[in-house]
Amino acid sequence: MSVLRATLSGVALVAAVAAVAALRPALADRTVRVQETSDVYPLPDGGQLLALSLGYRAALADGIWAYVLVSQGTHASSRRKFDYASRYLDAVTTLDPTFAAPYLFADTILTFGNRHPNADDARAARRLLVKGVTARPNDPRLLLQAGGYLAFFGRTYVPEGEADEWEREGARYLIRAAELGGSADGVRDAVAGVTLLTRAGERDAAISALERALLITEDEQRRAFIFSRLRALKGEAEVDRAQLSLRRFEAAWRSRLPFVTRQAILALGLSPSPWVCSGLVPDGGARCARTWRDWAARGGQGR
Repeated sequence: MSVLRATLSGVALVAAVAAVAALRPALADRTVRVQETSDVYPLPDGGQLLALSLGYRAALADGIWAYVLVSQGTHASSRRKFDYASRYLDAVTTLDPTFAAPYLFADTILTFGNRHPNADDARAARRLLVKGVTARPNDPRLLLQAGGYLAFFGRTYVPEGEADEWEREGARYLIRAAELGGSADGVRDAVAGVTLLTRAGERDAAISALERALLITEDEQRRAFIFSRLRALKGEAEVDRAQLSLRRFEAAWRSRLPFVTRQAILALGLSPSPWVCSGLVPDGGARCARTWRDWAARGGQGR
């Protein structure tokens, strides 16, 4: 009985191996031919998604973001468009609005990493970048990313009138990023934004940006370049007054707190003497400025 059982088991094993060998080539060929051609978006929107998180919003956002990164890679390797990428990114940023990574990678995933990007993809990237800047208004990296995309890259996907609006918006983001230290060369970013604003006819905004750029650099060569741009926009007399005001500011800074940085002294402001501001000192009011703006308006007389 045991011999018969062993014989039948051997025959069954040989038959199974033969069946696999016979069917495998056809099945492998079919597997290669059958590929995914579309995606399904399984998540609810808005308030339902927040309820689904059961209070663990950041954790769910992390999980979805991890899926987005993996899915983007698999779509790229199979040369397919990630159909619902913008909706997944919306979900992540709805759950955790201050999560920086989805905003920073939005343009890459939706346009640069997309096989055939179009205007709608570019608009989706812009919407996410603007959403990020709104949620993180003082994030220099995000402002620099948004500014560069809107001013130079994203605008190439949309019609001319819309592209001009994107360029102006991007210029303002670049200037703000420069003020916050968004890159190693903030003055370069500020000047790039100024160039775009000047081309768009926004002279006052360009002048204001150049004046602020003066406050973030101590390099004489760059200052000379900024002053040359200001002369073209404002005229010689105005720039001479600005140079005088800058020299007075630096003298006041060095006389008060020479050991702090330029940004620190601007943030600290002025602390005028109570005696000078008491009204008992002749012409004391002229030297009683409490902010640098007020100090400049008084002709640089505050201390």
